[in-house]
Amino acid sequence: MLFQNGGVKNAANVLRVSHQTVSRRLNQLEQTLGIRLVNKHRHPWELTEKGVKLCEMAEKMDVIAKEILRFSDEDQLDFSGPVRINSISWGHKLLVIPALKLLKKKNPQLTFQLCSDDSTVDVQAGLADIALRFTRTPPQDLIGKRVGPLLLEVFGVRNIIERLDGDQSSTVPIIKTLSAGPHQRWPIPDKRIREVVVVNDFSTLVEAAQSGLGLAILPTIVGRQSSGLVASQTINMITSNSVWLLRNEDTRGSAKIKAVEDEILNLGRTLLSDVSTARQ
Repeated sequence: MLFQNGGVKNAANVLRVSHQTVSRRLNQLEQTLGIRLVNKHRHPWELTEKGVKLCEMAEKMDVIAKEILRFSDEDQLDFSGPVRINSISWGHKLLVIPALKLLKKKNPQLTFQLCSDDSTVDVQAGLADIALRFTRTPPQDLIGKRVGPLLLEVFGVRNIIERLDGDQSSTVPIIKTLSAGPHQRWPIPDKRIREVVVVNDFSTLVEAAQSGLGLAILPTIVGRQSSGLVASQTINMITSNSVWLLRNEDTRGSAKIKAVEDEILNLGRTLLSDVSTARQ
């Protein structure tokens, strides 16, 4: 920098420091290397023989560093190829797809592959770029960003909810899933449960509740957007797991995956925050 800009004062102006600072840093460099780089007895200062060689080496290093940065920027700005997103179906419907609709307006070149599966797709193995998961803590081998709390409520058609909230001695039908989890832990005394319908997937659980087969414990964000369903006003919200966005460490430098992740995070945090404050 000193000799590219023709002297101490010019170098100081480029670096936006005083010329005393430039001189002090040069002295520190000479002391660290244990060699004399500049002949300060001449005006203007002249490089010593070793100083000339060091400048030549530094210029080569500068060229290499700039090439590395350019190569890195090209990789980060590459929006080609689809972004693969895995989630349970309602996660796609309510969180992922609305976010991608907004993102597509900003980056029309982006493409997506959406996989709706109740089973867990292996993100670490590269089977998905981003996964929406509902858990208390994400796996340690993945990059996890918390979207918000997953709140649950008891939902049903109006006449069953009115029976549940009104007459505390009446019995009500409930719907359970085969999978273990919060949908199995009912906040209703066993003596009030008249019959049980069992389903094996989440979509059927919602449809069964909408058809009036019984009550279902659903994420608040799902129940409130499912036509024909209303929430119990006497049973408090159940705080279950959290909603997490997960991705592989290998995708850390990908601009397209980060763009998708950021959009889902922004929309998801807004929606889940609205849900958590609606009944407060």
